[in-house]
Amino acid sequence: MEAVNIQPDFPVAHNNLAVAYLEMKNYPKAIYHCDKAAALGFEVHSDLLEELASHRK
Repeated sequence: MEAVNIQPDFPVAHNNLAVAYLEMKNYPKAIYHCDKAAALGFEVHSDLLEELASHRK
């Protein structure tokens, strides 16, 4: 989380937060950080995208 606070446009940090929030079952935050990582040009792993797909509204 600190990495995102220091450098908000760091896609790897957003991806890592997405994975962490997914493991904690905090799906809204996982989706937010996954989408942010993708918007910043990070190639999000297909497993993460598939896992979060069922939690999108």
